[in-house]
Amino acid sequence: MNHKHYLAPLFFSFLLCSAVKAQNCDPWIVKAYQEIFKRTPTAQECNIKNYNNGSWNNYCELVNYIVAYKRAGDPWIFKAYCEMYNRVPGTTEQSIYNYNNGSWNSYDQLKGYISSYQKSLEKEKTERIQASYLLAFGRKATQSELNYWLSQPDKSIAEHLANHRRFANSDKSTKKALIIKSYKDIIGREPTSGEIDYWMGRDVLYVDLTKNHVQWLNGNPAEYENVIKRSYQTVLNRQPDASEINYWKTQGTLSYVVLVSCHEEWKKANGQTAKKTSGSNTISSNSSSLQTYPISDKVANEVRLAAGINNNGGNVIAAGGGNVIAAGGGNVVAAGGLN
Repeated sequence: MNHKHYLAPLFFSFLLCSAVKAQNCDPWIVKAYQEIFKRTPTAQECNIKNYNNGSWNNYCELVNYIVAYKRAGDPWIFKAYCEMYNRVPGTTEQSIYNYNNGSWNSYDQLKGYISSYQKSLEKEKTERIQASYLLAFGRKATQSELNYWLSQPDKSIAEHLANHRRFANSDKSTKKALIIKSYKDIIGREPTSGEIDYWMGRDVLYVDLTKNHVQWLNGNPAEYENVIKRSYQTVLNRQPDASEINYWKTQGTLSYVVLVSCHEEWKKANGQTAKKTSGSNTISSNSSSLQTYPISDKVANEVRLAAGINNNGGNVIAAGGGNVIAAGGGNVVAAGGLN
């Protein structure tokens, strides 16, 4: 006797029963299980009596009861994210230690801690976006660009740069603009047509070019002296004397725009005729030559690693930034502000 003929109707009846139970499951319970656990609830889980004896006032309250029933995390955290952001918390967001180290006295207090935590994440996310644009294109992101990336999942500096690299290599006008900008910012002059053509065929971003130009100046002292002289003429309307040139040569190879910003700060404090031959160097807090964006130590370390920039003890993170300090302290990522 073939037992398959007897088992098939039983198996079909089981599937039919399961389908009927799924159809009869409360839609909010189905939705919650799909959002929290990425699956449909079982017949047992569809029983509304599991969740506050079948009594809830809104969807977010139900999420709270389901999490408690499944012991899947802190129910209040899930409820708060549902109410505040219309979603369940991500894996990292579920940790109680994100919110006042896991200590709160009330549900409203927890919501306050969650709000503060999310603001800190958005601040860090914004830092990564702006730093990546300064490194890739030598400019900050526009508001529309910033809004777009804020709406996307967070990316590392390296991931942002990879995306910008693909775009720059596919858009000739963007590529040409960052090439020209790199020469003006680091060397203080326009590139020749030959220099533009040379770099147009290569996979480079603004940060790659600025690092190249600083290395080239480092190996060509006479050219670097010309950069120093250009920076003096731009800000102080005079040429540096021999002692000033020697001083700047001992400070490492700084970019033209960093030199200009340092002169701007010196001029405000000492006048344009005062000689600069010693002391630390500080960029101007409102420099016309630099664009800067403040970043946390965490993001600063990420920038240094992704871009291969060592700022040699200073807090200005840029090719040719050297041991230069930004007024007010803290790390800043910088690029030229010149048009």
